[in-house]
Amino acid sequence: MQNLFRRQVRTLSVALLAASATTPAFAGTVVCAGTVTELTYTMEGGSFDPIVLLRLSSMNTPVKVCSLSQNWTIGVFTTTPTACKALYGAMLAARLSGNAVNDVYFDFSGSSPSTCTGWSYTPTQQQASVRNYRL
Repeated sequence: MQNLFRRQVRTLSVALLAASATTPAFAGTVVCAGTVTELTYTMEGGSFDPIVLLRLSSMNTPVKVCSLSQNWTIGVFTTTPTACKALYGAMLAARLSGNAVNDVYFDFSGSSPSTCTGWSYTPTQQQASVRNYRL
């Protein structure tokens, strides 16, 4: 009976290990809404990689959301430069019109805030992938 139990525990342990090894690293999602208060295009730090930062009225600091020149991969989500340009254009239109942006899903692979006002501002700033938004 003990051997059967040990085999079951070993089988379960191997199954859990295999599942965790194939599960992509994904820390969390914060869903925010509001008007676009900041939309930044920057080649920060002397790099030649143009980065877009976004801040909504419900957020306490801007967040890096994509690159205009290379794929931006955060966890399991990749934003292509073409998608980044579309995101930039949509957020610029929302900023100019003053219309709110709803259901903006910010996805993370590292530490993430639990609320839209919980971003930690550091010189490197938070990075996220925008998976969804609604104008």
